[in-house]
Amino acid sequence: MSHDIDLRGLRCPISSMRLKQHLKKVPTGVTFRVLADDDDARTDFPPLFKKSGAEFLSFREEAGFHSYEVRKDV
Repeated sequence: MSHDIDLRGLRCPISSMRLKQHLKKVPTGVTFRVLADDDDARTDFPPLFKKSGAEFLSFREEAGFHSYEVRKDV
């Protein structure tokens, strides 16, 4: 993985807005992780990944936060 997008400490809708901004900047072909501790992200983030042309690869429950592995395809 090349880098993390750390959204821990942010709540929706701020975390979703920041994620959209980051996804626009990620180059095609890059695999990265999104870190979040907002429970709403579990339902909010996957549609944002798809809409931005990113493939949602996996989800992990970490100690106190969630980790989403994503690859930017478009």
